[in-house]
Amino acid sequence: MPSTAITYPLGGLDDREPTVIEAARSPDLRNVRTVRERVVAGPGSALWATAPAAVLPRTFAQVEFLAGAQQELMFTQTQVYKWGGASWTLLGGGPYTGAASARFSAVATQDRVCWSNGVDNIKVYDGTAAPTQLVAIAAPTLLAFNNRVLALNPTEVDGLHNARVRWSVNGVITDWTGLGSGFLEVIQTGDAPLTGGFVLGNQCMLTKERELIELVATGDAASPFAEASSRGGGAHVAGTGMIARYSPGLAEYLVFFLGPDDVYAWDGASLVPVGTRVYKTITSLVDYTALTKVQGVVHTTDSEYWLLVSETAEGGVFIYDYRRDRWFRDDWPNVRALGVFRIGSNLLTVIQQSEFVIAGYLDGSSDRVDPRLSQRRGANFSSYITTTDTEAKPAQQKPGVKETLLDRNTLWRIRVRADTNEAVTIGYSKDRGSTWNEVVATANADGVATYDVIDTFSIIRHRLKTTGSATLWELFRGAEMVWSGGGYEL
Repeated sequence: MPSTAITYPLGGLDDREPTVIEAARSPDLRNVRTVRERVVAGPGSALWATAPAAVLPRTFAQVEFLAGAQQELMFTQTQVYKWGGASWTLLGGGPYTGAASARFSAVATQDRVCWSNGVDNIKVYDGTAAPTQLVAIAAPTLLAFNNRVLALNPTEVDGLHNARVRWSVNGVITDWTGLGSGFLEVIQTGDAPLTGGFVLGNQCMLTKERELIELVATGDAASPFAEASSRGGGAHVAGTGMIARYSPGLAEYLVFFLGPDDVYAWDGASLVPVGTRVYKTITSLVDYTALTKVQGVVHTTDSEYWLLVSETAEGGVFIYDYRRDRWFRDDWPNVRALGVFRIGSNLLTVIQQSEFVIAGYLDGSSDRVDPRLSQRRGANFSSYITTTDTEAKPAQQKPGVKETLLDRNTLWRIRVRADTNEAVTIGYSKDRGSTWNEVVATANADGVATYDVIDTFSIIRHRLKTTGSATLWELFRGAEMVWSGGGYEL
């Protein structure tokens, strides 16, 4: 009997028309990764710390102090907590009064960490004493640049300044009135509000919805910064920018963020769209009335940019493998915040990686994401891949004979190679994924699971799914359809 290979979507997610995308990409997948040309389950997780109270996690931050101390902080809607080795303990400095959708911006410089949520004034923490007010300014975005703390979109005594960036004295972050402090209204090419900013190496970029503007150091003590222009003096990109101020994720030499029409990567000189294959799915989940819900982090160990776009019961987290140019999607139900913690003086090397993703949930608890685990907090989770649509191929037409659909039609066996004794749900759809015919098959001692079918089709799509187990699973060496001639006349 002839056989036809079923291509695994090793190239990741692609939400464009399934009949035209590459066979190596998938129109729909969840909780999977592709590693060394194998499909494996996405990472599991273990409880990191129970909720300290009825809190809503919004931001995680890790701080390294010059004396060698390392601290992990969790910013909630109303308070800040410090991880104490087994649980979160109240740090102080609150209560905070931001909306439930608001996040915190935290930066570390000059052996201190500063933070604000855009509503409450900037706080400063030295790692020992309780946090105190740094200055009577609130800002939704803080940056550490040029030996200063920069406050974007500051709310000052006279109100909100949406296109302003204000900064402290050079080398003295507690002084916001002396020589070298000041502000700049970023309105050279328009008075649109700032949507955030980021620092990449020695470059500071300010963002608007349709513009990227470098903040250029002038060398003048009285006026230390100037706005770049397209005519020279720093990087300037007109036409597109950033819409979600907490979406930037800093990789080794790139910054990723959510733009108005794509997910972008900035390398210090050029802006490259990287999310074209998934942007329609992402935008369908974004709440444009509360863009502060969107959050991005980078897990450099796995070369992944994690983009949280949905805080629903399903949980919409998109993962971009930037070294291999692949997108994936995970379900982390009711996740509210993401962060990345590095192994160091305060964290033991417990997951065979130099860093790990931390996830905060609606109930205030937090999980450590661990690729060695096949369950999430002890519970199974479903993982699946879906293939592209393939049309049945007609036999060669002969004079006086009607065309007959022969290839992959009428009678076939789907064979999947998986781990021995792994239960795999094998399914196929004849209506572009609207309905599925499925059977649960267990791989035999040779690692082969099969599904025997008698049916006809003109177009077909396959889905391979596992509901999880106490052990890790993988699909490898491809799948195939073994079929017999038959079909129906056209």
